[in-house]
Parts: sequence; C-alpha cells; structure tokens
Amino acid sequence: MIRNWHWPSLTGTGDALTTALAWRALDADTKTDRLALVAKAVKAEINGGNGAVMLPLYAELVRNALADEAVAANMRFDDLDVAPKMAFLLAINQPNDTTTLAAFAGNGEALNAAELLRGLSGNAVDTSVISALNMWHILPVLDAAGVAVDEQDWLDLVKTTPISGQGFVGLPPLLLKAVTAAAEARHVAETVLLANWLLHDVTLERTNPADLAAVIRALDMIGQGDVAKAFAHEIIAAHLMQRLAAMVPDGTQS
Repeated sequence: MIRNWHWPSLTGTGDALTTALAWRALDADTKTDRLALVAKAVKAEINGGNGAVMLPLYAELVRNALADEAVAANMRFDDLDVAPKMAFLLAINQPNDTTTLAAFAGNGEALNAAELLRGLSGNAVDTSVISALNMWHILPVLDAAGVAVDEQDWLDLVKTTPISGQGFVGLPPLLLKAVTAAAEARHVAETVLLANWLLHDVTLERTNPADLAAVIRALDMIGQGDVAKAFAHEIIAAHLMQRLAAMVPDGTQS
C-alpha cells in the first residue's frame, strides 16, 4: 500500500495532517527497504522547517525498524545508500548511542556528528571532527558555549582549508544590541523577553553564527547557562540536519 501512497510531504509541500499520515504509513510499513522512504520523508520535513520536531519521531521509527533482522542486515552492509543517512539521523538524535551507530555501514560522518554533539556537552571538541564535517562556521557558537577547541596554527589551517562564503543572514543589529545590553545590566526578564523577540522567526542554520553566539553569551551572563548550552546544541543540530537533508537526493516517490 505504501508504494501507492501520494506523498506530498516528500516534496516539502505537505501540511501537518500530511506529515502525520506519512509518518503513520511509514510506521506501519513492513518492507525491508522502508528506510529509504524514511530518508526522503526526513529530508522533506527538514526542508519544510519541521526537522527539529519530526527528527526524534523518525529516529524512533528507525530504531524500531532495526528490530527486524532483515532491515538490520541491510543497514550493516549498505554503505553507499540508506545506511549512512540513517546513521546520521540517529547521531543527531542520540549522539551518545555509539553502539547503535557502529551497526551501520558507511557511518563515518555519523560518528563525527555524534562526537561533535558529545563534545558540546563535554565542553571540548577536536578540530579534526570540525574539519571532517567542514563546519568551521560554528566556531563562534562553540566558543560562546564554553567549548574548548584544541590549539591550532590557524594561519596554516587557513592556507590548507577551502574557505567559502556561507551567505548567512544577520540578526537585527539594534535588537541584538538591546539583548546584550540587558544581559550586561543583569536584567534577566528583559534579556529573556528580548531574546525571544529576536529569535521568534529565525531560521538557525541560515543565521550568522556570530550573532547567535552573542545571544548565547547573553543568556549565560544572566545565569541561564543550561539554556545557553541547550540553545547552542539546537543551533548545531540545525546545521547537521541541513547536512542530512543534502545527503538525500532530490526526487519524488511514486
């Protein structure tokens, strides 16, 4: 039945009802190749702005599917197609579960993503992980979150690392300044309210990480260190989800 399902969500045009019906259809599917459809659905949800909400639900679906030995076997040996994508999805969702990640073929990027997120929690990240993921643009976020990055000869690194413009959008400078000024004055409620106003319609992966880092510092300054660290995690997860979406080729499911 799932092969004949009309999948508007897989093109990023589905509404909330379509999202729910698509997830239920995939959850009910029993074919051994069903995780290929999960990859397409996750890409659509990320592109539609629902990645943070739906990724944990799809991760649960993947974990449940792995109880089927035929599916698990596919993931152990499929190192070029679906397995790397599913491993990456699970790495974003539960970076500490390295045992599950180890059961996937082609899991190199997933292991790096998991190590990056674990490093955020552990306050230290190896630059080799950042380099492998080509996520140098998140350095301001890591720094603001108090995450140590091993010392480098940065000039030599610049010489050997391709530098490309990310095309990020800046936060409104005046409102951002109001947030930081309120934090410096230790006005807790004002800082939180202004930060909520500043970020209410922001797409994290498209926003200048340096501006987001200023918000992280402001939250930490008013004693909201846990909130600041959680926000940093949300930012990095948003960038990783974009990477996951890019791993899935475009195309529609018939």
